[in-house]
Amino acid sequence: MSCDYSFIADVQELLENAIHQRSQRIRGSGVHPATIATDDGSLFEKLSGMIPTLRDFRVFILQWQVEMQQKNIDQESDISNLNLNQENFRMALDHAVHVSTEQQNQLQNLITDRVNLQRRFEQAIDTAEQLNTINVQHVSNNGLLQNECARLIGANTQVTSRCDRLHQDNRRKDMQIVGLDKENVQLSVEVAEKDTTIKQKDITIKQKDTTINQLSEEVSEKDTTIKQKDSTINQLSEEVSEKRHFHKTERFYHKSVE
Repeated sequence: MSCDYSFIADVQELLENAIHQRSQRIRGSGVHPATIATDDGSLFEKLSGMIPTLRDFRVFILQWQVEMQQKNIDQESDISNLNLNQENFRMALDHAVHVSTEQQNQLQNLITDRVNLQRRFEQAIDTAEQLNTINVQHVSNNGLLQNECARLIGANTQVTSRCDRLHQDNRRKDMQIVGLDKENVQLSVEVAEKDTTIKQKDITIKQKDTTINQLSEEVSEKDTTIKQKDSTINQLSEEVSEKRHFHKTERFYHKSVE
């Protein structure tokens, strides 16, 4: 949709929806919206200049729509004729191009075959030279490989001797491990026996502790009894002393009276 048609469509929508208002804002061709007055005598600017008043807007829009439809019909007819002529020209051009392309392809195939043959000939020469160089390298590498093989055989002999020594050491260590396992079993038995003895001694000690606690309680009870008896004896001694003092006093009194 063009800018002109968008502007006219906005004006038409404004007239149909809000004709009773005094003023409305519509989208103009610029960034800011354009404001038009809707009273009968006002005008506002269009691309072609000043357009009629509000009462003539509908006629203006209808005429513009008819002109646009007729213009579209004429353009469609011109485009159809142009497309037909263009299609005929394209068919003739395609035929000429097809014939020229076939001839060009045949010539190109011959040139390509000659280039390929020349390239294959050059590749064959290069391959022969490369094979000769590779053969020389293989001869040199063969001597190096023989020397390396002799060195590896010597190293393999040394490794074999070392493996034999390691096997002997391994068997000796296995025998030591067997002896240690037996000793470990014996020690485990001794430890188990000692654990049993320790448990029995723990039981005996606990029993003795119980007996000692009982005896301690009995001694405490006896100490308490003795303390009680000592207290009783002290009381009795005090009573005896008091009685003796009383008797002495009474005797002294009687003697005084006599």
